[in-house]
Amino acid sequence: MYCIEAVALCREYNFMLRKLQYLLCSLLHRRNISAGWSG
Repeated sequence: MYCIEAVALCREYNFMLRKLQYLLCSLLHRRNISAGWSG
């Protein structure tokens, strides 16, 4: 039971981390576009 809970928590953490990473990436991308920087 404890193991299943730990796995669920780990999955949720990974999902949140990915979401945060995507958010940061899109934020930086938008910032670069507004600054006129193209890469």
